[in-house]
Amino acid sequence: MEVRSTSRCQVSTRLQSSSRSLRYRQRLRMSDCLNSLSSDQSSELPILCSPVRVCPNELLLLFSPLSNFTTTNSTSSSNSTIAAGSSNLPVPTGPNLALNATIYASTSSYNQGADKAIDGSVNGYKDDGSGDYSKEWASNHEGAGAGLYLTWPTSINVSTVVLYDRPNAGDQVTAGRLTFSDGSTFQVSTLPNNGSAFVVPVGNRATTSLAFSVTGVSDSTANVGLAEIQVYGSLAS
Repeated sequence: MEVRSTSRCQVSTRLQSSSRSLRYRQRLRMSDCLNSLSSDQSSELPILCSPVRVCPNELLLLFSPLSNFTTTNSTSSSNSTIAAGSSNLPVPTGPNLALNATIYASTSSYNQGADKAIDGSVNGYKDDGSGDYSKEWASNHEGAGAGLYLTWPTSINVSTVVLYDRPNAGDQVTAGRLTFSDGSTFQVSTLPNNGSAFVVPVGNRATTSLAFSVTGVSDSTANVGLAEIQVYGSLAS
């Protein structure tokens, strides 16, 4: 009987190849999830992202079934509202509920994970060398189609969402969409390229989740992202 031996090097190579393939498939599925959120067609969103630590420096995404979460055409539902937002509105005072959320990203660059978008700091990297790149979420070579997904264990009432673009000149969100768990959507116009606050009033929205989907970027964008996302409101009674 012939006995075949496999070297450690061969095993390591196969494991690395399998890991890369898994990461690629997982990111494709996350991209499909966020693209579904930014679609103008009513559709079921049957998956929710669940974090699994697969290697020391990267948070990979797996998926489990999620029911009762749909995205809705903004022209066909009374729950859907168009709101452009403004950079001239004041940032609300009060608790930032995003700090208590669980957050996921379509992809992330090294040391610029999704959690950096809710770390309480808007001080992202600037072209003059000031700021801190590790205080912002940056995707991994994504533009339109990138996004963030926030969840809370119990329902919250959201009145305002505040977005801060990455403050470098090259990467800029020019259009986006906020989607709540009731299916309501809010369009977002161009964020200030200097990373200042862009305030989006949303009324009084009861929700257990919030997705921010990037639907447009500047021509110079290489790694779209956000320095911070803030969510203001109150806990549901």
